[in-house]
Amino acid sequence: MVKGMHVNLTSAPPKCQSCILGKDTKTPVPKIREGVRAKGVLDVVYINLTGPQSVQSASGFNYVMNIIDNASLYVHTALLPLKSAAIKALKEWVLLAERETGKTVGSFNIN
Repeated sequence: MVKGMHVNLTSAPPKCQSCILGKDTKTPVPKIREGVRAKGVLDVVYINLTGPQSVQSASGFNYVMNIIDNASLYVHTALLPLKSAAIKALKEWVLLAERETGKTVGSFNIN
């Protein structure tokens, strides 16, 4: 304890809303996958486009597009300078993925 500092321990200290919010935690990611997984590669593909990011990359990218195959859980990440570049990047990925796997994309789910 500090000498000369008077501490009143008869009651609980006041609750600070900012401190309570700062100590909140997120729910953990489940260890077991939930839901039905697609049967084949490229049957279901998820697309998640985020941005603009708070800080631009050194190369000038402001957006991030993640493309996730539901069956294999393979993730492809494309960095984009503008949101409008997403369509072109997605078309290029589809051509590449279909050429590599010999299969066609079934459906897209956009988040």
